[in-house]
Amino acid sequence: MIAPINFSKRPRDPLETAPHAQRFFLTRVIRTVLICTSLICTSLGNAALSGKSFDIAPFFGQPLPSAVQSVVLEPQAPTRVKVFVTIRAGDTLAMLGQRYGSTPRQIKLENGMTKDRLQPGVTLKIPLELREVNATARASRLPPGASWHTVRPRETLSEIHSQYGVTQADLVNANPGLRSLDQINPGERLIVPSQESGAYVQLKAGDNLLSIAAYYTLELDELMIANDVWQLNALKAGDYILLPGISAIATAKRLEQRRTAEALVRVQAQFEQARINTARARVALSAQAATRSAAARANLRTAQRSQTTLVRRASANYSFPSYGGGYIWPMRGVITSGYGRRGFWIGSSNFHTGVDIASGYGSPIYAAHSGYVSQAGYGYYGLNVWINAGAGVENIYGHLSRAAVYAGSYVQRGQLIGYEGCSGICTGPHLHFEVRIGGRHVNPLRYLP
Repeated sequence: MIAPINFSKRPRDPLETAPHAQRFFLTRVIRTVLICTSLICTSLGNAALSGKSFDIAPFFGQPLPSAVQSVVLEPQAPTRVKVFVTIRAGDTLAMLGQRYGSTPRQIKLENGMTKDRLQPGVTLKIPLELREVNATARASRLPPGASWHTVRPRETLSEIHSQYGVTQADLVNANPGLRSLDQINPGERLIVPSQESGAYVQLKAGDNLLSIAAYYTLELDELMIANDVWQLNALKAGDYILLPGISAIATAKRLEQRRTAEALVRVQAQFEQARINTARARVALSAQAATRSAAARANLRTAQRSQTTLVRRASANYSFPSYGGGYIWPMRGVITSGYGRRGFWIGSSNFHTGVDIASGYGSPIYAAHSGYVSQAGYGYYGLNVWINAGAGVENIYGHLSRAAVYAGSYVQRGQLIGYEGCSGICTGPHLHFEVRIGGRHVNPLRYLP
């Protein structure tokens, strides 16, 4: 058991009973030991607290200092950091505070300083707090040299990168959300990168240079130089930053795979159109031959009836009765499943986002509304065609057996776009027709006549 301490009697300090010279010498020795011990403990404590360190240096157009400087995150307060800076000739507390977003008083308190004078070569801890910039203060910032480009009608990605003297890979790195290499929508905004290579990312709420550098294993000073940012709190959510030396390999691979699929559908559509043209030519030749003799007039009437049937089923100008210039029925048939919840489940939901129309395998399907073909290939609804009707409206035609249009083309209302099938997840041949407004599905029967 530890004996209690009697605070009423203070034990005599051995230094008090020593001679003056000996007391002076012992005082200097003890003070030196305490200072060394404090420095060792501080170093060990900082090493234990630092979850991750990043190199950082105050550049501002000056050459990099030879001393190693680092940023240490405090686990107890993720938004607080400490910058370890080696003092150079000419540095002052005011300059350091302005450079790193701190104050002279905080720097002095952190380092136990009583005077404002700084000694070159000494390393100081500079505390600062990462604060999010007001998102409404300014527009989204782009990296140095980058700019916005608004896509014009019928403009291609190759024309854009040739116009600005960059490569296709540079555009993909700067626009990781790009959906296709061969089809871009008019009015879409793309980032044109600078000459420095690297991937672009958009900051989310809570992101900052420290978290981005840690996630992508980049040096903080390299990241600051590439983006011409010299204050840790200078960026806000929504800003774009350049990740030097990083390439969006996964995005490029995904776009190349989609390009192959789109090319296959485009060839299929061209073949289908050629077949239709050949059938029309045969009908025309039959009509010309029939006019040469009275005996062939019966054949002419038959050919004319065949031509009428073919035009109704496959002509690009075919139209059903319309309602106020809006939608027409994409196919004549029977509605086998309506919009809304069903008594059975497909996948993880029993909610049907469109209407199913059945007419028979291979029956022609026509555009219910005019617009640009944004997708034509295998997707969520098997072989499907997506048509952008403008104003945030998209019409989806799913489970096709064949497509007669390709991505990037413009179709008129009533134009042949494909044939009924059972591709993807389906219970039998039918057309899944879906209408989306602003990305949300609605009941198509509200718009069909």
